[in-house]
Parts: sequence; C-alpha cells; structure tokens
Amino acid sequence: MDTKHRDTTQDSWTMKIDADVSTERTEKQSELKDEKMKSQQRIQEKQKKVQELKQAVDKIKSRAQTAVEDSEGIFSEMISSMEKKRSEVIELIRAQEKAELNRAEQLLKQLELEITDLKRRVTELEQLLHTHDRMHFFQGFRSEKAIQGFLRGGIQQNPSTCCSSSEDFSLRAKEQRRFSEIFLLYDSGSKHST
Repeated sequence: MDTKHRDTTQDSWTMKIDADVSTERTEKQSELKDEKMKSQQRIQEKQKKVQELKQAVDKIKSRAQTAVEDSEGIFSEMISSMEKKRSEVIELIRAQEKAELNRAEQLLKQLELEITDLKRRVTELEQLLHTHDRMHFFQGFRSEKAIQGFLRGGIQQNPSTCCSSSEDFSLRAKEQRRFSEIFLLYDSGSKHST
C-alpha cells in the first residue's frame, strides 16, 4: 500500500514538473518569437539605411565633381600666377571627398555586417524555436538573451549626415574667386600707377 502511494506521488510530482517545464518553454518561445520579429524589423531599418547611405555616396561624388568643374571654369580665367592656388584648391576638394567617401564606405560595411549578424541570429532563433531538446533550448535561450544588448546597438547615425552640403564643397572655389578678383584689381591698379 505504501509503495503504491509513493508511486502515485512520484507520478504526480513528475507530471507537475513536466507541466511546469512545458509552461516555461511556451513562455520562452513567446519571448523568442518577439525577439525574432524585432530582429527582422531591425534588418529592414538597417537595409533602409544602406539605401540612404548609397544615395548619399552618389551625392558626395556628384557634388565633388560639380565643385571641381566649377573650380576649373574659374581657374581657366585666371593668370598663370594663380596656377599653384588652383592646384591647392582642387587638392583640398579631393581630400574632403576622399575623407567623406571613406567614412561612408566604413558605415556601409558596418551596416552590412550588422545586417548579416541579424540575419544569422534570426536563423538561430528559428532553429531554437523548433528544437525538441529541452537542455539545448534553455542553454540557447540564455545565450540569446546574453547577446541581445550587443545586437541592439549598431549605427544610429542618419547616413545623410556624412555628406557635406554643396556649399561646403564649393566654399574654397568661392574663396578663390574672391582672391582672384582682388588680385586682378591690384594688378590693374599697379599698371595704372606706373
């Protein structure tokens, strides 16, 4: 009689543990599904940033080229003594273009890496959601929670802020135009005085 009672108690205890584990698994699965959805949303957001950044790169190149062409038009009207100044201005424009393109390229690479990481994580979450191994499930769940903070980071900067305005690119060309006008006025005044 005692043995039968103990067996019944043992069975009840085992069933309770199984029920508790099943309930906890359901709760964890719900959390993982939410995290998967959030990761997919972040992928979409970062893909949008990639597109914006690529457009920003095109604008950088276009503005820089326009600035160079404008500078060439100005310099063609200047006398030979301004050749050195012209070279310096073009050099500065190209240096600014190069610096901004490098920064844009770094942001692009970082965004692409983050997207790759998030896609891999979505795959891992999907696999974890369907695993039948309880120990593997809970170990995987703890690991996923541990890296959430890291993956929530990434680039927060608006990609378009890496671009200078067209005024920035043409600033030195405008300064050069003013310099050349002053120079020509001075040169004309010197000739009249002689």
